[in-house]
Amino acid sequence: MNTLRIKAFVAWLTWVALVLGFPFTAAAVNLTLDLQVNASENDAEENVVGGGSLTSTDLDLGGSHGKVGLRFTNVNIPRNAAITRAYIEFTTAAQDSSTTRVTFEIQASDNATAFAATPFNLHARPTYSQSVDWTIDYPWATVDQAHQSAELKDLVQKVVGRSGWAANTAIVFIVSGHEGVFRRAK
Repeated sequence: MNTLRIKAFVAWLTWVALVLGFPFTAAAVNLTLDLQVNASENDAEENVVGGGSLTSTDLDLGGSHGKVGLRFTNVNIPRNAAITRAYIEFTTAAQDSSTTRVTFEIQASDNATAFAATPFNLHARPTYSQSVDWTIDYPWATVDQAHQSAELKDLVQKVVGRSGWAANTAIVFIVSGHEGVFRRAK
């Protein structure tokens, strides 16, 4: 099961008190969210010629075959929250020890829509120029073992900093590979 964990620092300020010259109250909270892909239209695989699948029992991370999309819904983080940590936890679906490098991008959207079984659905989604590489250079030796991705906080920060972002909306990560080697995750 793919899980997105986000840790954020959220501070609120009573602006009315500040504007009127009264002592203002501030509150801050550290928040941790664990979100899972919860429906077949929230994970997708797409090959280089645009064909896709929403029903695969595993996800092929890496390889030169195409892209994987992961959509996390109900992301309850307020706009402009300071993201202090974010990663996706993948679960091993098959053993492998070959070095694999994948790149994470995030969709540039206030509320990313569900995936559809239409040609180039993942390739056509707008992303930021910033991305994060994750080199998996250690064995995935045990099926059902969890593995944390590289740090994704800067990507999440881009989305929650958008002027149209609101809490309880959706985020999409798009993962692509660079060589013929991939890892199977579930």
